[in-house]
Amino acid sequence: MKHSSAEKVWLESNGGKQTLKSFGLACVRDLAPDYLAFFSELGYYFEVDDYILVHAGLSFKHENPLEDHHQLLWIRDWYKDIDFDWLQNRIVVHGHTPIPVKSIQDWSKQVSLWQVLGIDAGCVYQDERYNHLCALELTSKELFFQKNIDYEW
Repeated sequence: MKHSSAEKVWLESNGGKQTLKSFGLACVRDLAPDYLAFFSELGYYFEVDDYILVHAGLSFKHENPLEDHHQLLWIRDWYKDIDFDWLQNRIVVHGHTPIPVKSIQDWSKQVSLWQVLGIDAGCVYQDERYNHLCALELTSKELFFQKNIDYEW
């Protein structure tokens, strides 16, 4: 079966095969219509309170960083370009770029200075510095880490 280029990237490089396997499926087109509708209706970012939650980050080279959908999904190495005037008092919480658990913990203590917090703890990696799922409870600003227990390293 032929896949679109986006599907191929997802399947080959971004956990698509494992996701489909968890559904007991071999092909994206076999997903139930409810799932496909849910995925297609997801936004590229979410704003809540003083937070912008996004997969990868924001490109401040764009007049409105929230309109650059490609960068919201794929950008890396964007911190030097942060426009604090545009950001105002909001904090960007993102994933996409794995960061060692210790670095996330240290970074979270200074989040008000940088107004950014990366929480991708590299759950899929075997390296002990990573291999955790990370969550941030926004109200308390508390981090939670769960070691990947799906694989026997």
